[in-house]
Amino acid sequence: MAKQFVFDCPECDSVVAVGGEIRAEILEHGCVLCEAPASVGDFCRPSETDA
Repeated sequence: MAKQFVFDCPECDSVVAVGGEIRAEILEHGCVLCEAPASVGDFCRPSETDA
């Protein structure tokens, strides 16, 4: 199964689950909604967000 990540944009507050390839694209090009730069710290594993 592909690795899953949760991206939480620090600029527009959008939260989306993405695979590894999309994560790489967001890191390279920024948020798909607002184009704000993204960093590795803007991603977490889905299990890290479970309460």
